[in-house]
Amino acid sequence: AIQLGLTVTGDRRVSEASAALLLGYSKSHLKRMRQEGNGPVCFAVGMDGSRLSYRLNDLASWIEAGREDVRRR
Repeated sequence: AIQLGLTVTGDRRVSEASAALLLGYSKSHLKRMRQEGNGPVCFAVGMDGSRLSYRLNDLASWIEAGREDVRRR
């Protein structure tokens, strides 16, 4: 995130737009996943022009939770 020039807080949170960029989704798709209860955990504490923020560790955990072992297919 820092290498991409994104703003990261001291507790390693990024804005909703930055989280979407890191995950490879549009901001609207990330919002839809959140509303459906399928997205990563977020905070109702905004930053960098966003009303929500996402902790980098939560994004990584969410990615890992969706990981599939292709060897088991």
